[in-house]
Amino acid sequence: MPSIIKRCDRGHAVVATSDPLATQAAMAVLDDGGNAIDAALCASMVLAVTLPMSSGIGGDGVMLFWDAKLGRAHVIEGLGRAPGNVAPIRQFLRKRGASARQRMPPLAASLPALPWVWRLSLPFLSRTPIHLAQAAMRLAADGFVPDEKCRRWMFENRHVCENDAYLQEHFGPWLGMTSATPEMLADKPLRQPALTAFLESFSWHAGQNDDAWERPFFESAVRANQQRGGAFAVEDFRARPQATLDSPIHLSDRDLRVFSSAGTTPGYLCLQGGRIFSQCERDWAMLGDGERIVAQARVLHQLHAQRRRFVHDHGNDCHAWLMRRLTPAGIEEVARDACALDFHRPTAQRAALCDGDTTYFHVVDAAGNGAACIQSLSLAFGCGVAVPETGAILNARLMRGLSAAPGANNPLYPFARPLNTIFPLLAIDTGGRLRLVAGTAGGDLQVQLGAHLLGHFLHHRRLDMFRFAERRWKYSPVADPFDRIDGPPCIDTAFAPTPAELAAVKAAGLQCRPMRPVGGSLKAYAVDDQGTAALLDEGLDGGSTLLHGSGAVSAPFSRRT
Repeated sequence: MPSIIKRCDRGHAVVATSDPLATQAAMAVLDDGGNAIDAALCASMVLAVTLPMSSGIGGDGVMLFWDAKLGRAHVIEGLGRAPGNVAPIRQFLRKRGASARQRMPPLAASLPALPWVWRLSLPFLSRTPIHLAQAAMRLAADGFVPDEKCRRWMFENRHVCENDAYLQEHFGPWLGMTSATPEMLADKPLRQPALTAFLESFSWHAGQNDDAWERPFFESAVRANQQRGGAFAVEDFRARPQATLDSPIHLSDRDLRVFSSAGTTPGYLCLQGGRIFSQCERDWAMLGDGERIVAQARVLHQLHAQRRRFVHDHGNDCHAWLMRRLTPAGIEEVARDACALDFHRPTAQRAALCDGDTTYFHVVDAAGNGAACIQSLSLAFGCGVAVPETGAILNARLMRGLSAAPGANNPLYPFARPLNTIFPLLAIDTGGRLRLVAGTAGGDLQVQLGAHLLGHFLHHRRLDMFRFAERRWKYSPVADPFDRIDGPPCIDTAFAPTPAELAAVKAAGLQCRPMRPVGGSLKAYAVDDQGTAALLDEGLDGGSTLLHGSGAVSAPFSRRT
């Protein structure tokens, strides 16, 4: 069961992840008296083991959490930076251009960040790291049987691993590099002893003697990267923090405060979009379904246009810039520009499809603490470079969110953090009660789904009528700066549009096409004004699950606990 909600004396205990093993481990921490941050760290470590294609110690992570006792929200952001020497990366980008996007070289590797997210969470724990790491260590040492999605994802991205001995040795059977058949692999455990050793070293030494785990980790990462032609240096890990603890950006809406992450992530786009969608809900209700889609697509286009103009944290003024954009004047400007948008004029180019994956999860404890987390390896197996000593797979972020073009808004410079799309959401009411914890898959789709969900919640103060699965759609072009191809903007739908909807979309200058499967799922825990809780988990197949107590039923979103 990927998600669990339990009734408790003081409220609900909730765990929602993309992997049953992580969910079970995190719920066991809550059952043992741990808090939401304890359980989130436990789940994060397990996911770094069981989802090697979308999460890991070589990748990125964001942890947004609410401390009910202190009445404060915190965010830990670990978004991997470029190394200090970017000259070879810039040269490669200028030479290869957009063609570099389809197959990331070792030069695309960003510095690992997730272990430092774990490290910064330690002051908020009520359990020791070694206690919380037990489930992940056991799964890495004894092995686990990858599920069908994991096996398929590894096989489809086997070309990434062709030049790495560690990946071939440990993942070879699932990559089609042996004579094993799918039936043989169904019960074959995947073991990662090097990852076991790192988890043990981290959990024993973190916070006590950090050099004992940090130095071996980054020195081995530098060796592996350099041996494959990358640009890492030992000094890179000392020059800048790999993760930061900060106050999240926020938006106030009547009795609610909505928090998200800043950094290089477009969480602010989601907050803006959610507010605009909420404000326009009554006007849009008067439109036909096709006209409503077009009106919302105009807003989404303006949000992504901002993202393309956004020069991120060069100069460390990112947080202030984002908060200015979340003022009523900033939001009104976006809404006004959206109304004037004409899709018949050239607006942007459509991005080519490219597989990638992230994993979002959240935890709520009975005391009202909550954690919303997302971690990413940016394309399956990153850039195809593994670190044999630790089992880390290096991320492939640099050539997806930075540009070497002169005058680019998101320039490549030493220690730059690439533009990223991973962000979580929390909403708190004036009484300090957790009202919404939510997130979904990475990529531009995440911004759009988040804006739809948040707008609905801000308007209705509940999610029970949010029939997301039946009406899921996405506006393209997206904002990724690479692999543009010519073509008109599109509406990608997960449903069959009616003739009237098709006519309205085409009349606006948009095309309509089927949406490809999404690699992640929307997860949301919401509490309405009466204190009724619902946990929504929208899976890969478009189905919806609403969970009651410790059981689950397949149900529409109108069912509540």
